[in-house]
Order: sequence, then structure tokens, then C-alpha cells
Amino acid sequence: MPPSVQYVDPMGEAKKKRRAFLLPVLLLLAGVLVTTGHSGKTPSAIAEAIPSLTPDAGDWPLCSTDTQIGCIESFTIEGDDGVLGAIDMTYPGPDRPMVSAHCRSNSTNQSKCDVDAQTAVIGRVGPCGFEDPALLVINVSWQGHENRKYKLVIRTGDFEPVFSHGNGISATKNEKSESGSSKYTLYGFIDKLQSANIPSSLLLTVDEVKLKEFFETATADSLSYRSVVYVHHASYLKMALPRTSICESVPMKGVWAEANGQYIGFSLQWNGLENAEPMKLNFEARGPHYAFGTAPSENIFVPARIRVFLPKTMIEYLGYGAGEFDTAAIGVTTANNTQATPQITAVSDGYIIDLGIVHYSSPDPVFTVLNKNKPKLETATTTVWSENNYVSQLPILKKPAHQLARNVVITKSSGRASISFVTPSSKMRAQQIVSYQILLVSSGITKASRIIASAAGKKISAAFPAKKSKTYTLKVIAKTRAGYSTSWEGPLFNV
Repeated sequence: MPPSVQYVDPMGEAKKKRRAFLLPVLLLLAGVLVTTGHSGKTPSAIAEAIPSLTPDAGDWPLCSTDTQIGCIESFTIEGDDGVLGAIDMTYPGPDRPMVSAHCRSNSTNQSKCDVDAQTAVIGRVGPCGFEDPALLVINVSWQGHENRKYKLVIRTGDFEPVFSHGNGISATKNEKSESGSSKYTLYGFIDKLQSANIPSSLLLTVDEVKLKEFFETATADSLSYRSVVYVHHASYLKMALPRTSICESVPMKGVWAEANGQYIGFSLQWNGLENAEPMKLNFEARGPHYAFGTAPSENIFVPARIRVFLPKTMIEYLGYGAGEFDTAAIGVTTANNTQATPQITAVSDGYIIDLGIVHYSSPDPVFTVLNKNKPKLETATTTVWSENNYVSQLPILKKPAHQLARNVVITKSSGRASISFVTPSSKMRAQQIVSYQILLVSSGITKASRIIASAAGKKISAAFPAKKSKTYTLKVIAKTRAGYSTSWEGPLFNV
């Protein structure tokens, strides 16, 4: 049966869901990216000489120049001596490691790994824009070499990697240059995966009940040794809160999730900072129940490994200080009542959580992180600024829109800054405000922002997490139907 990957459309406004059958995928590097220079000193020639940061779609080659993007910079893998070493990837063979990095474009621009695309072929353009315009797929395999560590460095250009999932992940890192070009490093290992031959009827219909029933009694009939990792761009973490059109950039940069199941998928849900459980990862982690080379009567099961990495920045965002994040801060439930005993391991830049699932078939765990800020959000607030009728000049058709907002109130509380106001109305269609962008600014730097659609007489509100002892201001940018915009901001205040 040929390898297959199934992509499932996001489920709900604040959920994003992906599934994949992790069957053997062996892709070889091919081709060389040729770059051309420009000469001359005219302005147009200088503009042409500025290199594009958008990489090509398809398989990425080895980097041949220092400035090339959309390519593999380096790959090292653990040898028999236990040391990471480089290999000659130009001569792959059946007994050698194989590696590939591939950009899949989900937009109508099939030639480029275009993260700014707006027209979808796969996925959708939701209230927060194109949710997944491009996706990186990394394959590393070495038959028979279980647990061999590897390090892969790829240059991704303006594709900013923020969230990775798959199998065989140990750590990830993204470095962004001043020019906006990213370099993604994946630390992984060759994973031994046990699989059972799924009947074609189940693959075609994806009947959830029958698929679970199959895995409950299935015995693994094949082994493969590989690590397959899917890498999402920053746009993937921009979500609308449930039952609203309010978009938030979810504070999950650097998070990764990995499992050794044959059939894995997940939906990522962000409920907002005011929710006691702001983040949920709903796994579909499934595999044959009985181990390869055994009989069901022996009761030797396929071991499960399901892990999540949370960076310190996210843990701090949810209100946890040094030494406060422990198993009481997380929750793990399973679909088949499988016992889960999660364990947390602190590493230099965050925490690796093993969900504590012992074996397959279909545990399908749900992983939640509790919001330590929640009790603080319910404390009394202090009004920073109140203005019943806020007036600003907005030149349109030589006549200003006299009112951008009314009943403006800015408040602060422990760990949060909030703003609310009522949108005005205008008899002149061109002056009607269609959207507001609200920014939380500290020392001239935007820390968070939201874009909220407007309608006359609508109450607009937004809340942002804010660190103690920091000085902030809330800035509002109003955009009219005619495309004009203007901004206003409240006073400085400390949280």
C-alpha cells in the first residue's frame, strides 16, 4: 500500500486538526537550486537584486550558497560510535540514512512556499486569515537503526516555524535574522514504529468506530524506522476565540507534540486567557494492540509514547513562576479509560510532558493546561481612563468623522489590561468604521494585538495579559469602509 497523508479541515473556529497515517516514506534529495545575480546601478536593478525570502515549494535541496533559502543547511546523525557525524547525502543507499525536507503549498500558488497567500486549495481562509498557507514535511529514515539521534538544520526564509508535530522529536529551535529569514533546527531520533495493515475499506471511509475496533484486536505486522515531522507557520497559531470573531495569536511558539502511533492526529484548541483551561490538545493516537512478532495470547502490547513540549514563555504567560509548574497544572484524560500517569521533565527552555499512556490501541488522550492566572482575573479592577465621547479627526471626503468611539473605558487588574467602548454610527457610508485593531504597547513595542470587526452601536472589548511592573498603553486603529484609518491611544499605566 502506498504511503498516504490525510489532511482534515479545521474543526470549529478555534480548533485546528491534522491527521496522518505514518506509513514508510522514503524521499531522496534531488536537484540544485540555481540563483542568478543582477548587475547595474539603476533603481530598478537594485530592487531586483534584493533576494526574495519566499522559498520554493516542493523538495528542498542541499544549500549550495550562504544566502540560499528553502534548502537543507546541514544534517548529522549518530553513528556506531555514538557521535553525531555528517554523511554524504548525494549517494543514498539501502543501508544509509535518508532525509528530505518538503514544502507543501496549500494555496493556488503551487510554485512557492507562500505564507502570505490568501486563496486556498487545501484548508480555508477563516476569520483570522488563511490558517495554513504552507506546511513543511520532514522525513528522516534509517532502516534497523532505532533511537539513533540526528540534527537537521534547514533555511526556511519567511516561513517562520512555530509548531511541530509528528514522531521522533526531541527538541526544536527557530532563529530569525534581522532580515526576517528563519533557520529551523530539529533535534530528533529514528523511531521504531509498529504498524498493522489497515483494510482498504476503513481507509476509504475513515469510520471512527470501526477503526478503533480494528486497532483493539490488531497485531503489528510490519516495522519501520523513521521520524516524520510536520512544521507549521506562524499563521497556524492565529485563531478566533470560540463563538466570537476575536482573533488571538496563541502564545504557543516553540510547542511540539509527538507520538509513536501508526495513526496520529490532533486538534489544537485555544479558549482564551480568561478560560480556566485556555489550551487543549486533543490527540488521536492509535496503533495495533499486540506487538510485532507475537501472538495475541501472549499479551505483549505495543508500547505507547505520547509527549508534548511547552516552552517557558508559555508557562510564564499562564502565570506560573519558577518551580510552580508540576503535574497539578495539567490534565490528561483518555477515550478508552486507559490509565494515564503524566510525568514532567524540566529542560533548559521549558518542560517535556509525557502523558503517561502505557500502550495502544486507541487511547486518544486529551491534554489540558490549567490557567494559573484565572483566579487573578476575577479580582477587582482599577479604571485607568474613562471617556464618554471620544472625538478624533478622520479626514474623509474633506469632512471628518467626529466620533471614533464612545463610552471608552480602560481598566487594569493583576496580570491583565482591558479596554471596552461602543462603536459610533455615521450617515455617510464612506465614514463608517468597519474594523478596529487594538494593540497593547510597552516601550514602543507591540506586545499583543487583536482585529475586531465593527458594526454601528456594537460594544467592543478586548483583554490582554500584562506583566507586573511594566508600563503599557492601549492603542486603537480604526479603519473605515473607504479604506482610511486613524489611531488614538489611552494614557500610560503600570500593571
